Amino acid sequence: TQAMPRTAAAATEEGSFVNETHEKKGETSRSGGATNATKTKSNVSGADASRMTSPFDFFQTDASPESLVALVLDMTDPGRWYPAARAMRRSIHLHVGPTNSGKTHAAVQRLKRADSGVYCSPLRLLAWEVAEGLNADPEGLGLTCDLVTGQERKVIEGSRHVACTVEMADVRKPIDVAVIDEAHLLGDPARGYAFTRAVLGLPAAELHLCGDPAMVPLIETIASELGDSLVVHRYERLQPLRVLSEPLRRVEDVKPGDCLVAFSRKAVHRLKKDVETQAGRRACVIYGSLPPEARARQAELFNDRANSGYDVLIASDAIGMGLNLSIKRVVFTTLKKYDGSHLRALAPPEAKQIAGRAGRFGMGASEGGATTMRRDELRSLRDAVNAPVVDLTKASVAPTLDQIALFLEADLNKNVSLADALVLFKRDAVVPKHYFARSCDDMIAAARLVQHLPLTLEDHWMFAVAPCSAEDLQGFGSKALVTFAEAFCKRGRVSVRIVQHPFLFGENETKTKTKKPKPKPKPRAPRTQGELSVLEQAHAAYDLYLWFSLRCPAAFPEHDYAQALRKQCAAAIELGLQRTTSAKLRRDAKRLAGYVDDARLTNAAKETARLEAELALLGFGAADDPDGVYGTVTFAPGGPGVVAQAARAKKTPERAERTSREARKKKRAREDKEKTSSPGKRFSQSEKARRANARGASSATRAAGQSGSDASGSSLVSDAESAPPLLAFPLAAAERAERAEIAAAKRTAALARVARGYDADFAAPLVSRRVAAETLRREALLGSIARLAGIGEKGNEEESRGTT
Repeated sequence: TQAMPRTAAAATEEGSFVNETHEKKGETSRSGGATNATKTKSNVSGADASRMTSPFDFFQTDASPESLVALVLDMTDPGRWYPAARAMRRSIHLHVGPTNSGKTHAAVQRLKRADSGVYCSPLRLLAWEVAEGLNADPEGLGLTCDLVTGQERKVIEGSRHVACTVEMADVRKPIDVAVIDEAHLLGDPARGYAFTRAVLGLPAAELHLCGDPAMVPLIETIASELGDSLVVHRYERLQPLRVLSEPLRRVEDVKPGDCLVAFSRKAVHRLKKDVETQAGRRACVIYGSLPPEARARQAELFNDRANSGYDVLIASDAIGMGLNLSIKRVVFTTLKKYDGSHLRALAPPEAKQIAGRAGRFGMGASEGGATTMRRDELRSLRDAVNAPVVDLTKASVAPTLDQIALFLEADLNKNVSLADALVLFKRDAVVPKHYFARSCDDMIAAARLVQHLPLTLEDHWMFAVAPCSAEDLQGFGSKALVTFAEAFCKRGRVSVRIVQHPFLFGENETKTKTKKPKPKPKPRAPRTQGELSVLEQAHAAYDLYLWFSLRCPAAFPEHDYAQALRKQCAAAIELGLQRTTSAKLRRDAKRLAGYVDDARLTNAAKETARLEAELALLGFGAADDPDGVYGTVTFAPGGPGVVAQAARAKKTPERAERTSREARKKKRAREDKEKTSSPGKRFSQSEKARRANARGASSATRAAGQSGSDASGSSLVSDAESAPPLLAFPLAAAERAERAEIAAAKRTAALARVARGYDADFAAPLVSRRVAAETLRREALLGSIARLAGIGEKGNEEESRGTT
């Protein structure tokens, strides 16, 4: 390997970080599955190393608000926001190679030998797998490992290792070794900022990054700027992967160990039915909206084919990472996927990631194969798998809560909301050329949903970053977010009963003719795709509550109850997925380990009932609902995507043009009919329209007057929202009636809001304490602004830096 010189930016006179010019001296080595490694060291002097212990060295500027705002928006050096990492000289180890090359295994082995460490995963399943592996401790090293995800926290006393999702990584606690899996996702528009935060901010003596070779140039640039040393380990695939010469053609030709890949939930379940009915083989399914517990169970059944009887796997691109699967052949049913806005062809890295799941080392296959259902797509798949690596050029960055708080304190306009601040950061933040500012559209949508509530900045931020689909106003995520936030403000206590329990749990009691309620029905598995969709949505809603419960346990205290409900959901989903559509397979399955067993669902239901009884004894039962919000978060059998898909279909240009043509044709036909009709008939039609107009106007006036009298003389709706005056055009009657109906509905909603106490006493008992804490925080932020601006005596400035 040849030496590759790289020069960093020179230091500025204002006191920004100095990145000395250094060279990479190549050296070849082998480790595990690695074929070669390029070692890079930074020859930074001792003076520079001592300077690195002072994490903040900001530009000197005047104290004007405009300068402070510009300073906060300056993200040209994202690394400076992580003082713990900048206080040490890290050694970055980059493990790159294709799937099934052993790169993650090598990094985890180094983590096991460390005194302390953290494993950062892109998925909860991966974090669970690593935590369980370290706690099993097959090598007898005495290791214990905590598990920390957004919805779950399992802490073992005395443990010095943590397996977590990348968003939960602690950038304040120094450790010996940190591993970031799938680190190339730092360029992802949605979640890339979390990986960038971990790469820049983890205070680890050794930082191991595992991922695609495309990220090598970008990590080299980042390491050079940060002053960290870099070692690049390159890996080759442990077993060959080849694109087969023949397509599958028919579902009947599937073989044990095959994985059929589709890119929608509907297509996955349709293929499952076809495989079971046409090929006579039991099939497992894995897709994105499936709960992690159900995914793990389906993978377990597929990997244990000899005992479970599940021969085939039907999956979406969710298998691209996170599960070890004994797949022999990957079959693409299509090479196109819908990405939320349009149908597009798979990118070469996506095709490689999915095809690479075949032939995993040590799981029964000597090689992996990939093919398609149609011959005309084989060449496209071969080109994608053999495509050269395209280098990653930019990493995603997003503002932190501290930056937003500093911006709001420094901004002259004190009425700027959190959503406005995020928009301004997206628009005006200054980032280097190898970074890009995250769009934050999901955070902005969530922040706007709750910006009418009396929340502190910290609480507002918590609701804005919550993992829910706030952009989809038709979905349950936005409804749950707003309802949780309102209960949080009004009562200071949020119950998980706000989420409507699925009817499969036996919640709905029916009455007989004697008006006595029947016994509570036994929980059962879903029998249709609609019922399965409801359970998947309910599981996601319980996940959201658990996410809030871990961050604010005092206001979301029903963590154990929500956890039990989530487990009951997962057990019902697993039971429903194991039920096959073929009667013959059901009869043959009785001797297999994968036979349907409802013991887990029954036990989960008993635990849920026990926790319900405990809450009822404490005064938080189903009848204790003063605001009437229990069960208001409901689910559609087809899922929120069904409504959105229908709306998108109506808005397509082709449909819009067709609808416009049909409307014009009907209008011309109506005009021609009126021209040929008699004068008396025309007069009759006009008279009918006039009378209908008068009836609509009078009813609208009566509705407006009645609503105004119900308001006891108080005007709850502005004059602009009141019913419009009578117009002289017959065709406007329906429009006026509709406007009057809307205005009356607004008045009714406002009156109901007053009756529930939202206007009269909207502040929760906890708000006063939160405001006091926010005041203390604001004073601390003002001090931070002063230090940013370089205000104060030299001694005070040094003292404040030490405190920071």
